[in-house]
Amino acid sequence: MGWQVMNVVVLHAGNTIINPNGIFVYDGPPATGNLIIALAPAAGADEFANAFIKGIQVGEATDTAQVELVPGGGGASQVQFPIPALALSNTPNLAGGVISGVYAASVMSGPALAAAGQRDWTQIIQYSNDTVGDQARMEFRYIDTNGAVTTIAAMNGNTGWTFHDTVSIDAGFGPFVTGESYHTVSLASGATGLLSGGIGMRVKKMPWNAVWMDLEFSWTATAATTFTFGSLPDASYYPNVTRHFPFDVTGTPTAVGTDNPRIFVPTGGGIQVIVPASSGGGAGGASFMYPTN
Repeated sequence: MGWQVMNVVVLHAGNTIINPNGIFVYDGPPATGNLIIALAPAAGADEFANAFIKGIQVGEATDTAQVELVPGGGGASQVQFPIPALALSNTPNLAGGVISGVYAASVMSGPALAAAGQRDWTQIIQYSNDTVGDQARMEFRYIDTNGAVTTIAAMNGNTGWTFHDTVSIDAGFGPFVTGESYHTVSLASGATGLLSGGIGMRVKKMPWNAVWMDLEFSWTATAATTFTFGSLPDASYYPNVTRHFPFDVTGTPTAVGTDNPRIFVPTGGGIQVIVPASSGGGAGGASFMYPTN
């Protein structure tokens, strides 16, 4: 067996040590507990018992959180965020890679504690398109304590949003279109608005191709009367076909059987409300939704 020559070089410059195990930077003189940067081809521990990973590690053991750049070894590389103060069963991380040889994907995984029975966590996955028919998409996942994965919601360029669980919206935040407040429809002649501010009719858009119409007014006419309110804000508030809706009346109607109270919503122009004859006028209202597509 011939001679074997091995060169082992250790460079020590201030707070930095370079040796066959990697490059190590310390927060002050090299010592236990103050390793702040490690770049190493394999996981291990330095001569001061500071542990390091395979890859790049930034942060001291006493920091609230650290940053690690971890090679994928043929799989997805990760940027991990260890939290030394807590025992974790899943370290929060960012990863990127290829799925099924077709999709490029990036993944954001949340932390999970290591406590028994308390190991659930969340994850967001973003996929590219497949250059054929599947458009880009993203998934919001919940992983329970036992590791079972549930896709809570998904956004797909082909189909839009899909929710697989109950969606709760706090009071005062919907479910109406952001920024869409009620629009007042001008009052019909002979009608007195009973909604707040003396309004007789109002409308607003819903986030699912629909409009909510809300009306409440009184009148003194005793004959059957057609009240014509004003037009809606613009064409997008009208149904695509003429619609009729019931209208509840109080007071002393005398001809409900022949003059059924109803609301006439055309595809354009004023909104009509037809009320029956009565012995002393009356009041009525309705609140309903209709589609616009």
